[in-house]
Amino acid sequence: MWAVCLITVLCAASVQCKTEITDKQAYFTKDMLTSEFAQSHLTRVWTSNSGRKVYVFDDVLPYALLVANRMFFSSNDNWRYVLFDKFVVDKKGKFDGGNGIPWKSWQNPTLFMTTRTGALMKSLVDFSSHNSTLSGENAGKNYQMSELYSSILRRGDHTQQYKDHSSEVGSVDGYSMVIYTNTLWLKNSYGEMLFYEDDDNMDIFGVASPRQGRIVIWDSAIPYLARPPSIAELAGQYMIFAQFNSEPKVVYEKRAYFFDFLENLKDSYFHKFVCTDNADKVGKVDLDKHLTLRRNNKAGDFVAVFDGLFKKEDLDELRTHTVKNGKYFYDDSLDLSSDNVQWIAGFHVDNFVKSRFWPVIKQMAEYVTGYDSWYPYDVACNLIRSADHTRFHLDTSSADEKETTFLLYLSPNWTAEDYGETAFMEYNYDSPDNDYVAEVVPMYGRAVIFSGNFPHSAHPPAPSYGGPRYTFAVKLSYTKREALIKTHHEESRHNYFGLQEQVRDIVSDPATFAARQKITTVTNFLVMRSVQQQLNYISLRDHDQPEQAEEEEEENETPQIEQKSQKVQQMSKPEQGEDDGDDSNGDSIEYEDTEYRSGMADLRQEDYDLLETVLGEETLEGLLDTPESVVQVVAMARHYGLDKLNSGDSEQVHMDFSSMVSNVTESSRDNVMLTWQRICGDDDNCLQAYVRLFLKQHFLLREQNIRALFSSI
Repeated sequence: MWAVCLITVLCAASVQCKTEITDKQAYFTKDMLTSEFAQSHLTRVWTSNSGRKVYVFDDVLPYALLVANRMFFSSNDNWRYVLFDKFVVDKKGKFDGGNGIPWKSWQNPTLFMTTRTGALMKSLVDFSSHNSTLSGENAGKNYQMSELYSSILRRGDHTQQYKDHSSEVGSVDGYSMVIYTNTLWLKNSYGEMLFYEDDDNMDIFGVASPRQGRIVIWDSAIPYLARPPSIAELAGQYMIFAQFNSEPKVVYEKRAYFFDFLENLKDSYFHKFVCTDNADKVGKVDLDKHLTLRRNNKAGDFVAVFDGLFKKEDLDELRTHTVKNGKYFYDDSLDLSSDNVQWIAGFHVDNFVKSRFWPVIKQMAEYVTGYDSWYPYDVACNLIRSADHTRFHLDTSSADEKETTFLLYLSPNWTAEDYGETAFMEYNYDSPDNDYVAEVVPMYGRAVIFSGNFPHSAHPPAPSYGGPRYTFAVKLSYTKREALIKTHHEESRHNYFGLQEQVRDIVSDPATFAARQKITTVTNFLVMRSVQQQLNYISLRDHDQPEQAEEEEEENETPQIEQKSQKVQQMSKPEQGEDDGDDSNGDSIEYEDTEYRSGMADLRQEDYDLLETVLGEETLEGLLDTPESVVQVVAMARHYGLDKLNSGDSEQVHMDFSSMVSNVTESSRDNVMLTWQRICGDDDNCLQAYVRLFLKQHFLLREQNIRALFSSI
């Protein structure tokens, strides 16, 4: 039923919904820049008491172009937490209170105006200005894009009523715009945009719901508020904001400001780390004097807490560096072993080990373990807020893996009532004898080091605590060689070759690309729901029988191909009585085969091949755990005519390219690193030089793909 509803929403919201893809939809035409095109897609107009207007346009951007824009804005991991930080005393600090949306990623408006999307946005603003109630007073004004950013709004965020620009009575000096990009967004997710009369009564004269692909344009002098998603909505709301101004001075100043801002952020991952002077003169630290707590669980895993290890000026410099220069990666995925920390800013290991922090951390690791060979492979800052839902997890992938984790808390003036403790438990599963071993309050400058196999969780701060909980985290491997291998492996997981394939499909066959994206979106939603159900099941299992649990774990280690075969053979029909239709408005999907209505004993091989082609093997593996969802996704793929693409030259090219991508990724992860280990022998510095070169090449490859995405929008 859920899948059918989601499929119906997709079809009702899209002009591209067809039962079969017979021809390639135009990706972009010059007709889309005409006033006639804008008029035909204008669906609502609201006017305030003062004559200022809000315009709503639907189905303007083709779905493939909309997805390409979202991919471009999200591809450079340039997310910034922009709310004001009173502890960063730096006049050059780049903060943006503004509308209260905390996560933003700015782009260069001058360059973006050269794109297809930029031209389309400009044409809609021109149309709106010509149709304004105040157009007589503003005739001849040329509105240029002065600011451009994407944003993520999440449950628990606290936005503000705001005016992007003030104008004199009877004048429109600027327009603001938002583009909604979420494919799936339901009525109970909230996230609407509210427009207020400019008086003290707080009357709302217009409300825009966040429909996929909707573009809302309003006079920048209108007060507005972007309402956050509901507390039950786990997904982030992706939006693209832009401002247009008619005053050349304002446009120039804003563009210059953001050009400088973006230049300062460029390549910050490779920039010099803080506190690097006199790092070689850090002496031996009396750790006994600073140790305040040490605990062990029954398995022998340790956690140790130290206070007063670092000077306040060093802590302040590190905190300022992470707040100002942290480029955050957003990860809202969910799996069975995830810590569910969604915002992480990474820093270069080679630069970090040159700082005054590393000699102290190395001494700590030796102090608690008795070994002096530890070396970092992952350096990051984790940001957690009150509405986040973190989970207990391990930092290792196997019980025999030697790894330690170091934490340094960077949120000043913390109190017990602010919560945010790092909690440690006996086991990483629920059972009657599981219990807390220790909890650590994240006091400013407090340091913690613990075994990677120790189950732990970073609790979010209290709802009354307005800011984020910053934690500087360093993961250490037992030897430098193991650390280098892990660094290489982690970075190799980013498949930028797959991005090249998507760019090609966006331009060459946008209709097929759009269909694949919609199906993948629904599938990911269903897989995440399945994972959540599995997590609940695991929590409710009776763990009084450890032998049975071990047997289940052994069964889960069945080779992947064998698991796949079993899942295909065991695929059962949906239970009778479940709804397989939907009575809501929209283009509901009819199943092509009556077997899908009554269910079938096994998933047919051609259906499995279809799903593997559309979704990819990894996504399909997650979907196979829910047979009823598989049936719905197969029906959706057939509805879009993707089963007709199983043969033909274009599909063969797609499969050949996918095979090449898979081979390149496998080579990067396994063969290349093994080759360099043989070349370098016991020389870790040689291996480190290769990893350093690999990271730079990986960075350049990412930039190349971002440029390719830019050319497609």
